Amino acid sequence: MNARSLDLRIKLPSGFESLEADLRAVASRYLYRGNVSASLTIRSPNLDPIYRINERALEQLMTQAKALSKKFEIDTPRIESFLGFRDVIQVSETRPAAREYKALGAEITWSFKSVVALLKEARQGEGARLGVVLVTIIDDIEASVKLIKQTAENQSAQILAALEKRVGNLLGGIGSIPADRMAQEVALIATKADISEEIDRLSSHVEATRLCLETDGPVGKKIDFLCQEFNREANTICSKSTSIEITEASLELKLLVDKFREQVQNIE
Repeated sequence: MNARSLDLRIKLPSGFESLEADLRAVASRYLYRGNVSASLTIRSPNLDPIYRINERALEQLMTQAKALSKKFEIDTPRIESFLGFRDVIQVSETRPAAREYKALGAEITWSFKSVVALLKEARQGEGARLGVVLVTIIDDIEASVKLIKQTAENQSAQILAALEKRVGNLLGGIGSIPADRMAQEVALIATKADISEEIDRLSSHVEATRLCLETDGPVGKKIDFLCQEFNREANTICSKSTSIEITEASLELKLLVDKFREQVQNIE
């Protein structure tokens, strides 16, 4: 599928182009997303093309070829060598009578509707199988979000420990910074590194995605949008991270979201 909307390409034989609008209307009632190509070839004794040889053009080509063959002392090309030249073979297509055209048009439209209905049925079966895969991945995404949340709960203590160690290395034992001053610095850094809002939004996106997966009807576009939001929050967490653990967890989350989004491209 791999398309944000329905990309329908229809190729009809000459004389039947007016059916395209009706066929597109039929397809839009059954399909909502994906790349779909349909082509029609009609074979009928009454509609076979008529081929004519343009003798005048053929004679001119052969006359010039004979003159050149004599000039350069080479063999004259055989007649079939000229049949591929433009306008040597002329094709005229026969068109059905109005009544026959109307009957053929109705038959083509009915057949197309039947095929599209079968395609929709096949897509529904594929969607059910993919749904199982998507639920498994969204479970992994939810577990990743919970891990980030648990790691972030200890962030203030980690920041304090890292700050104390850094200050100790800088001062080299010649003094210390007052505890209240240290607490202010930790609070400032922790505020800038706070990812509670991002985690809340990720949890909300997980729930919204689960609802989509439980909904009948086309949901591919909506889930694709939620994947963008997942990525946005994961990127923000990466940029705010003050610990290797949170960075690694958010990168793992991004990998899961990419995996999820890849599968979402195949559902309607």
